[in-house]
Amino acid sequence: MSTPSYPRTRMSRTVMIGSLSVGLCFALAQPAAAQSAEPFAEGSFNGGIILGSGEFAGDNSVIVGGNLGYYLFDGLRIGLEGDYWIGSDIGVGRLSPSVTYAFWLVPVLTPYAGVFYRHWFVEAPFSDLDTLGVRGGVYYHANPGSYFGIGIAYEAQIEPECPEGADCDYLYPEVVASFSF
Repeated sequence: MSTPSYPRTRMSRTVMIGSLSVGLCFALAQPAAAQSAEPFAEGSFNGGIILGSGEFAGDNSVIVGGNLGYYLFDGLRIGLEGDYWIGSDIGVGRLSPSVTYAFWLVPVLTPYAGVFYRHWFVEAPFSDLDTLGVRGGVYYHANPGSYFGIGIAYEAQIEPECPEGADCDYLYPEVVASFSF
């Protein structure tokens, strides 16, 4: 008996609408020249908590998880995010590496853009999924210790192949709050 693939037509477009990613930045000691890029300075680490809601196969869930990131260069962040969906009859977990660039030379309202891959771990009888996505928006940072952001993300299923007539792309807002100490 083969494992059925997930009928993506039933997944809500509100997968992460209303989600909130609260980040806590842990800035490392930087040379004086790198301070101008704060909070996006080379060598900075950040981590956060993910809270949200979503729907999978008709079941509503609360999404909880976390993320970690590191700025390789001023503005260029590599990250890893993981979450689990609670409250559904179907277990769903996700793991997502990402690369995001904050255009830190733009003062106060800093545009950002990024790409991500996401693997969905889904309990039987459904199959695991793989998606690719892009995100963009702006961060507001009035001081070097914090920033808040709002943006939009687009995510598309790449594996298994999207069934004909199914809706396998998702567009959703993102909200971010990050504080360093």
